[in-house]
Amino acid sequence: MSTAAAPRSAGRAQALDAALRRLLQGIEADTAACAQLKPLLQQQFDAALRHNAQALAALAMQITALVESMGANRAERVALLKRLVDASGEDAMERCLARLPEPLRAPWRERWDGLCASVAECKRLNVRNGQLLMDQYEIIQRVIGVAEVTYAA
Repeated sequence: MSTAAAPRSAGRAQALDAALRRLLQGIEADTAACAQLKPLLQQQFDAALRHNAQALAALAMQITALVESMGANRAERVALLKRLVDASGEDAMERCLARLPEPLRAPWRERWDGLCASVAECKRLNVRNGQLLMDQYEIIQRVIGVAEVTYAA
């Protein structure tokens, strides 16, 4: 190997290591955010059951901040995966995991699967909360006599 190629190769390896470290940090940050989000979503559900508008507003701000943070981490993860495996979409992380050395693959897989499960649970809780709020809105509309109007084309 030429002496000029050695520093480039070492520099590329360091850049890949840094990208992998940042990818793992983002996964861990999102896992922690999900752990904070789940109880907030439960509190939101409880506040909706009690029709507590003040609590709902305060919770909405907290939930929004966490979700925005997770969205930023996701955007960075997509960019990192594009750089690491030149792929985007659902299979990008799978490609990244497949390229990891065997001793690292299982712990990374566990962290990634854990994040995916946590995100799925948060989505489920969010859908439940949204459905409750929509149902309450429809009931209130019926009680006050506002009929749903459907226009025919």
